[in-house]
Amino acid sequence: RMVRHMMRCADYLWVAEDGMKMQGYNGSQCWDTSFAIQAVAESNLMEQFPELSSNVWNFLERTQILSTPVSQDSSAVEFENPKQRERFYRHVSMGGWPFSTSAHG
Repeated sequence: RMVRHMMRCADYLWVAEDGMKMQGYNGSQCWDTSFAIQAVAESNLMEQFPELSSNVWNFLERTQILSTPVSQDSSAVEFENPKQRERFYRHVSMGGWPFSTSAHG
């Protein structure tokens, strides 16, 4: 278990020119993507960028927490079984989106 934990440390800890840095989440990918695609849609530009629309849909589906077959294929699903939820004090998630990625959700 410790090896898998250590592999994720780079997501949260790094050394910058002025010393060690830490963040409590692994990004804002879902949040940023949802706002960007809303802007594209509100600007009536979706038809001009069909590949963008498709890629965003695929990303958001992969990021969604455990409510679609695609999201259930993510590496985060192993932490959502009842035993793991109890161990890590996680509430049951039946769907939704995290701030960043499904692994952080």
